Amino acid sequence: MPTRPALGQLLGALLGLPGAYASAATAMVLPALVTAASATLIAALARERGAGSRDALLAALAFVFGTELLTISRTLFAEPLGAACLALCAWGLLAPPGDRRRHALAALAAALVVMTKPQLLFAAPLAGLALALVDRRVRPAILALAGTFAGSLAVLGYNWYRFGDPTDFGGSSRKLYVGGSPDGSSPIVELLDGAAQLLVSPNHGLLVFGPVALLGLVGLMRRPLDRVAAVCLGGALGVFGFALFEPNGNFWGTRYLVPLLPLACVGVAALGRRGRWVAIMLVVATAVSQAPNLVSYPERLRFETGAPLPQAWDVGRLTVVDVWPSALHQLRAASRTDPASLVKGADPAVTDEFFRVVAQWWWMLPAVGIPAILGAGVSLLVLVAGGWLVVQSVRPRAPVATGARSG
Repeated sequence: MPTRPALGQLLGALLGLPGAYASAATAMVLPALVTAASATLIAALARERGAGSRDALLAALAFVFGTELLTISRTLFAEPLGAACLALCAWGLLAPPGDRRRHALAALAAALVVMTKPQLLFAAPLAGLALALVDRRVRPAILALAGTFAGSLAVLGYNWYRFGDPTDFGGSSRKLYVGGSPDGSSPIVELLDGAAQLLVSPNHGLLVFGPVALLGLVGLMRRPLDRVAAVCLGGALGVFGFALFEPNGNFWGTRYLVPLLPLACVGVAALGRRGRWVAIMLVVATAVSQAPNLVSYPERLRFETGAPLPQAWDVGRLTVVDVWPSALHQLRAASRTDPASLVKGADPAVTDEFFRVVAQWWWMLPAVGIPAILGAGVSLLVLVAGGWLVVQSVRPRAPVATGARSG
């Protein structure tokens, strides 16, 4: 039986809503918070590398609006949380030798990375190893390895408690197949095909769903390798290496690469004047391509066709094209649907119900007697306030005067 957040159950009881709907609303607070945390950490890492406030802000905004996070963070997946934890680990590893708090935070974040998604097992250790090689001291690698080891023990213990077997991650379908494919393909061919799917395929590749992240990787390698670039590239390599074995995220873009996006976007701050304008154009283009997902659900494509989402190289079914009429169909269905009648006695197991609503929390407010326009206004205010906070977080601070004034 699926578990539901206690806060959502309480909210549903107070408002007279089904627990599943209220629980879904409260659960979606987490992706929003961790996405904001990742953006803040991107700006912090960029400033650590010497970027100005304007470039650091661009790097943070590129991550939020110029990658598939704009879509992925609207569904409760593990990847956005893994991205925030990995970025936090990178920031902690870069602390000066005497900063024990940030070092402890790095180890804790490394543990959380693997606890959030066991497939990220190598991400934090490779970030620590890369920094250790640049700094010529072993401490960053030890911190990352210690945290990852502790997190791995926690995951194995949880598996034993829940499934009776430390190596059982929830069924045979979750076990990684390593080696040649059942059809006899070479492992090298499989890895090359996985890399092509992840990077350039029309229905999964970063070139389509997050090109600014690829540009950011160029920015990380633009000048001689420094500490920030090393830890970011090492962590990104750890995410990418494991995703090669399972490149199809079966959702919008390639969600298995989401944890490396904050680290890649740090490099956007080092692109220079021309690169900055290229990044801005890519961010705008990517945001427009994902605009239908702000009011609809990408899964509707699968619901309408009765078939799986388009495969990586299926140029006859392009996700970024098909999502537009799909979103229009959902908006039409929502305009003919009364939220109150939909929620009252609704069965959340029926997928069709979720495809007859606008995919915004405020659209459901009439079900509890609150005008939707009021919720839309609140949402807009929150967006403006969030933008203001991001701008304030990257502004340079004025130095504090230490000398006493003469009387």
